[in-house]
Amino acid sequence: MGNHLTKPESDIFFDIYLNLLDYVNSRYRIIPDAGRFADRKNTDHYKMIQVALHIWINHPELLTEYLSGTPEMSQKKQSILRSWRRFVYRKLVIVRHLPSGSVVAEYDNPDRLYLVHGVTQSLEELTEKNEIPVQLATTLLPFEGRIITDGLLAIDEKGTDEKYTPDYCKEIYQQARLNGTILTEL
Repeated sequence: MGNHLTKPESDIFFDIYLNLLDYVNSRYRIIPDAGRFADRKNTDHYKMIQVALHIWINHPELLTEYLSGTPEMSQKKQSILRSWRRFVYRKLVIVRHLPSGSVVAEYDNPDRLYLVHGVTQSLEELTEKNEIPVQLATTLLPFEGRIITDGLLAIDEKGTDEKYTPDYCKEIYQQARLNGTILTEL
């Protein structure tokens, strides 16, 4: 498996995710003039993040509400959407890029590391102008046996604090690799 989803997988992801954002925005009028995200013509990430945060921070129960309101959704897509109840929204730090994905640590719990895949691009490509460590906030989602981001990254351009030095990142990665504690599924 590569460091991001395949085109057919990313198409499935976007079909589920963008329609979920549209449902939530339409129902709760978070960004009234947002238009339809599922049309893929509206790529205003700021607006998408506002709607997404309404789900991940304030109302994760909207996943269940949306599921119950879309009985026509395929079983496969329903299963993927149900798995998103195990989402993780945190401030994270990218500590290492690998061919199989990027290793990220929870900012407040550096012993908790995840192997994360991008949706259409790797995290390495998305953060190429930033040197490791890269501090960001995003949502991690399960996707068919892997962990992906929701594609909406809020990168802290100020960087990380003194704790997350390149040497410290290397140390926590090596320790987790040796202990086999890098999470590959949620």
